[in-house]
Amino acid sequence: MAEHRILEEPAVGLYFSHDADNVIAVKSHTKPLTSLISVKPVRVYDNFLDTVKWIIQEIENSSEEGNRLIKNLFKKYPYILEKLEKRKTDNSFKNCASLTPVFNVISFISGIFPYEGTGYPNEPYLYLQSEALRFKGRKGVKVDYILDEIDGQFQLNWIKTVQSVISYKLAGAETDMVAFSVLEGFGDWLVSQLATIKSKLKVENTVLSGSLFTDPIITGKLINFSSKEGKLFINRKLPVDYQNTALGGIFV
Repeated sequence: MAEHRILEEPAVGLYFSHDADNVIAVKSHTKPLTSLISVKPVRVYDNFLDTVKWIIQEIENSSEEGNRLIKNLFKKYPYILEKLEKRKTDNSFKNCASLTPVFNVISFISGIFPYEGTGYPNEPYLYLQSEALRFKGRKGVKVDYILDEIDGQFQLNWIKTVQSVISYKLAGAETDMVAFSVLEGFGDWLVSQLATIKSKLKVENTVLSGSLFTDPIITGKLINFSSKEGKLFINRKLPVDYQNTALGGIFV
């Protein structure tokens, strides 16, 4: 916003980074920049398989449907259960309100990321992105992105998102279509949230920041929407993350 000289103007800001908590924030005509939607926190362990195991346990405990889905996953793909059973999860984790760990786990569960460990935090996600870009179809399948209200705060609940992927895996769907659908579905969800927020608050400007917006599938959805609905701003002189975040912190 500082780079484009719109610090005093109303705007909807989307910050989705691989390396920090994700948020949708709003600066309205009457209120300062305020967090509106966050991501349901994820436990990120030092060992990648521990994060996978924790997310699967969250799905198991979420509902009867989730419990049944995980049982069917282990029954059809016992190698996943075998890899997770041998892990003795410790307490070396941090809570992260980011979608990147979720996309990492999706990449592993769907069979796209072939390793048990990661060389850097978003490595499985990059495999997912690469697989998605291989998809030659025009439209993917529906992947659920659910917005929950918890204690007066809105959170993107990723449990149904992972459940969707598991369901398609059990049905034998092609991995490139599933990967594309995960990213396309997230882009569609962002557009839907933007449309609702901008309509209710009468805000014209949309500001994108964070390394997740280097993904062409996700960002393409937002560009198409914003070209028709108001103005879209993204960094020109600085990267969408890192130095951008440091400079923004000065103004905050």
